[in-house]
Amino acid sequence: MLFWASTATDKLSKVPPMFWVKVVAAIAGFVIAILVLRKLMEANKVLVIAISVVGFSILWFQWIYERNEPAFMTPIIDPLAQFFPTKGAYDNKQQQDPGRPGGKKDKPGTPKH
Repeated sequence: MLFWASTATDKLSKVPPMFWVKVVAAIAGFVIAILVLRKLMEANKVLVIAISVVGFSILWFQWIYERNEPAFMTPIIDPLAQFFPTKGAYDNKQQQDPGRPGGKKDKPGTPKH
């Protein structure tokens, strides 16, 4: 039995410290989430729903604009990104010269024709 205990402690000592930091952070986050949810259960439901809708809307449109959504959300965000402005489309629009339709801007110092 003592032999098995020493191997278990040896294995635990080889685990990187960052793993334990993440484990403690996950447990703390879970406890905080439970406490927050218990407080929200006592609050006005309409107010909680309104704040949730605004928060999720901000997150949703940020995903569409920045295109940094989680991978599982990409099939849903792709069709919506065609109707809403995205950061990439804005950058491409800024690179075009308004004087020439569909043309690129001249680089500084380039002679104009």
